[in-house]
Amino acid sequence: MGGWFNAQKGGFSRYKVETSQVRDVAGEHPVGRGWSDFTCKDEWYYRLRFLGTARPIARVTVAGEDHPVAWTYERADGGRSFGFVGAHFHDNFADEPFRRLVVNGVLWTLKADIPEGGAPAAVKPADLELSKEFDELARKKK
Repeated sequence: MGGWFNAQKGGFSRYKVETSQVRDVAGEHPVGRGWSDFTCKDEWYYRLRFLGTARPIARVTVAGEDHPVAWTYERADGGRSFGFVGAHFHDNFADEPFRRLVVNGVLWTLKADIPEGGAPAAVKPADLELSKEFDELARKKK
């Protein structure tokens, strides 16, 4: 996918739950269409290593340092990938810029056209409700 996370046994990467501003650094890249900077709380994976042709799409400041958290990568054979270290918390999907970043990334990976204003990413409140099974799991953990 163009990026490597390694926090095992003294690896170079880290992770931290923190509220950060997700900054659009996509420039003219189609994945950056239709969303702008937004703030969210997530478990950010940082200090990743990237292949030279991976392109940062979004960055955050976490643990006082600036890090890419979303990127694209195109392989020599024409294959594409979109990496994003967010989406650990369901509540973030209530935020339209968050959803649009993810949807644009998926569509770009599939080589689908992304409209100038970004991909449609509207949801109804009911779409974000978790099933009763999640409530049952949460009760069992307590």
